[in-house]
Amino acid sequence: MPMMNGDEMAKRLIRAHPDIRIIFITGYADDALVQHNVFGTGVPLLEKPFTPRDLLHGIRAELDAPQPSYARKLQES
Repeated sequence: MPMMNGDEMAKRLIRAHPDIRIIFITGYADDALVQHNVFGTGVPLLEKPFTPRDLLHGIRAELDAPQPSYARKLQES
């Protein structure tokens, strides 16, 4: 992204829309990002390449959760 990275974009979206559901999709993810669930935000990460089924599963899991993943992460902290 030209103006900001995905982490900053997610943080801005969360501040502006606290109930938003976010899934990070990336073609580059090192072990640290995966282990810390993307920048410590609690936002789920889907690594490329993935199948349409993987994408649908990730979306469905986030939409079916009682609250966004990052909100659950904040409560655990």
